Formats: sequence, C-alpha cells, structure tokens
Amino acid sequence: MRLIAILYYLIPLLLIQTVTAGQTISNADTVSASTAGEKLWNQEFTHSEKPRSCAACHGENPGLEGKHVRTGKRIKPMAPSITPGRLTDVKKVEKWFKRNCKWTLGRECTPEEKRHFIAYVENWKE
Repeated sequence: MRLIAILYYLIPLLLIQTVTAGQTISNADTVSASTAGEKLWNQEFTHSEKPRSCAACHGENPGLEGKHVRTGKRIKPMAPSITPGRLTDVKKVEKWFKRNCKWTLGRECTPEEKRHFIAYVENWKE
C-alpha cells in the first residue's frame, strides 16, 4: 500500500516531466527530489507568530520520534523504514498533508512538494 501512496503523487509528475522534457526519471532525479524534500523539511515558514517547520514537530531526523510543539503529542517516526505503516493509506496521507501543510506552510502543499517530502522520508537511511 505504501507504494500506492507514493505512486499517487509520482505518476502525474512523471508523466508531465516525460512529456515536457522527453526524459525519464533517473536515480539523479530521485536524489534531487529527496534533497529538495530535506530542504523543505527543515525550512522555517513565518506566516504565524512563531516560525514553523516540519522538523519542529517531526524532528530533524525522520527516523526518530517527534513531538508536536503545541500539543506535546508524540509523533511516530516518519521514515517508512522505521515505521512500516507510514505512507500506506492514500486517504491518510492526503489528510495529513492537507492539515500539516496548512499549519506549517500556511497553505496546501503542491504535488511537487508532496513528491519531495515523500522522496525524502522514503529514501531516508539510518
């Protein structure tokens, strides 16, 4: 099921890139998406009183447990290699992207940003 969630975001982007650039996705593209995802993960957004970032709640390391800065609620590691159930339910993934992107970025994430986030946590290594 995790593959389904990943493909849900990747297929449209792969098709667009293939049609517009006449290329296929390579390992370099995956690394690039993962790098962009890491940058977004750690980037602070200042649309509210205090700067917010994914790392503020989830931690700088997607393989470790996080803690919500406002509620104190424990957050399981985002990396599917540590928490196998992550990214397996498309509806849950969409729900949390919508909620967390609005809270952190002040808006919904674009499909490309979602792809980058998924690439980052999916490719995270201990």
